[in-house]
Amino acid sequence: MYANIEKNFRIKNIALIDVNLGGSYIDGKGIMLESENPITEGSLLLNNSLLMHDFAYKTADRAKIGGGIKYTHILNATKGMTAFCHATYAHQYLVNDGGLSATLDGVLPGTYKSFVNISVGLNF
Repeated sequence: MYANIEKNFRIKNIALIDVNLGGSYIDGKGIMLESENPITEGSLLLNNSLLMHDFAYKTADRAKIGGGIKYTHILNATKGMTAFCHATYAHQYLVNDGGLSATLDGVLPGTYKSFVNISVGLNF
């Protein structure tokens, strides 16, 4: 489930400003398969605790919120030339630590992430 709100502003005939806010929620589900290594000599042992942690992370409920702003300057309206600068931020986190506390002791890596993106460009 996700939602996004965007508002556009026009500054005379020379520029545009776009502002947006958004969020999403992902309901993670799954059943972990049993795994075994039939070869016992000369092979690597399965790291079951790592597999359990990875499965818990990939099937965890997560939420994401973020927003951005874009400034577009019209260089030549008849040719469609514009210059722009676009900045966005997103923060994603696992709901209730995603169940990772049951699979891993101590610090829980990956329970949240933040993304920052800045783009500068020219359309011609």
